[in-house]
Amino acid sequence: MKCFRKDNIKYSVIKEYKNGKSGTSHLISDGINKFILKCFERKEFSYIKFDELLNQEINAFNKLKEIGVSIPELLEFNKERNYLIKQFIDGKVATELVAENKLDEMIISQLFEIVKIVNNNYFNIDYFPSNFVWTGEKLFYIDYEVQPYAEEWNFENWGIYYWLNSEGFAKY
Repeated sequence: MKCFRKDNIKYSVIKEYKNGKSGTSHLISDGINKFILKCFERKEFSYIKFDELLNQEINAFNKLKEIGVSIPELLEFNKERNYLIKQFIDGKVATELVAENKLDEMIISQLFEIVKIVNNNYFNIDYFPSNFVWTGEKLFYIDYEVQPYAEEWNFENWGIYYWLNSEGFAKY
């Protein structure tokens, strides 16, 4: 995909990110602003049907916004073409911060605030550091994934390992 066209506006693809569980995300630009375009793809999932992927992300966005988690704005979606466009958060991906051993008290404090909010609402999110962006002032959860709470997938039992293992992440 070299460009994406919508409403006679041509968006250039600046970067393609790694394939996620439900599709591929692209950093796109209209020449002035940057956005994230997520295109949903048919993949084999035992726990979710392709036709439900977009709805599930829209519902997750609404839940996360409602409970106060810092997330990028959902700007639009198209169910016929299976994509969504969300706000681009300009900052450093937490995987880089972990690998470079640059997590500071402010980042950790905001991460634990997100964990507290999510736990208090009986959800889990994907705590893998690549789903977080640090702007220098604020930590954003950039994925629209919410799952019912399960202790084995909470931050303490799953996510914390990836946030506190700088040596392992540097190798990653």
